[in-house]
Amino acid sequence: MFLRNYVEEFAPLDVEFYVASRSSSDQVVSISNPSSGGQGTALIADSDRQFTIAANTVRKVTLPSSSRQESDRDYKCVRVVSSDDVILYALNRNRFSNDGFTVFSDNQIGYDYYAVAYSPADYNTQVGIIATEPDVTTVTVTVPSNTFIVWENSGYGADDVIIINLQQFETALVKADSGDVTGECIIYRYHVTEYSMFPCTDGAMSVSLMEYVSTL
Repeated sequence: MFLRNYVEEFAPLDVEFYVASRSSSDQVVSISNPSSGGQGTALIADSDRQFTIAANTVRKVTLPSSSRQESDRDYKCVRVVSSDDVILYALNRNRFSNDGFTVFSDNQIGYDYYAVAYSPADYNTQVGIIATEPDVTTVTVTVPSNTFIVWENSGYGADDVIIINLQQFETALVKADSGDVTGECIIYRYHVTEYSMFPCTDGAMSVSLMEYVSTL
């Protein structure tokens, strides 16, 4: 999942990630942009939907800028399945604003998270959520102090609780309209993956930091 990357003066660039082999033999890798009840490939080029990666090599996969999550709710996750262990490293890049993050496997995700961001930020700090289980995932988000969040046209202040129900592979973007998401407590009924992103600005330069958030 790639979160919003703010660049006001330039057209957005494509995003990319790298698949690195950890095996001594060739591996088969499949990539999809799944939606509930299906295995969609809308964001994936034909040549990248399934390929073989040789031992001890790296392959770059480029996705369109539309892969970034812009709305509160969408299906913008990218699923990677391999025949053996691989390392995934992604770049959410724009002109003057770029950061990379390591993608964790599904056996490293959990139920309880605390968001970490940057303050003061010139733009909205944000958290991305991916529901991974085949049933409906109920997410509860407790808003931290001095923060205001608008989620699906409803406003939430400090200590308010946002309840979000997500289908499998559905993605949510929770951003601070004021304050920042640091300390945001997020609890799930089922396993989910979470990412945090926050712009750190200095004059004309904007550096967006995006990281996977480890479970408690």
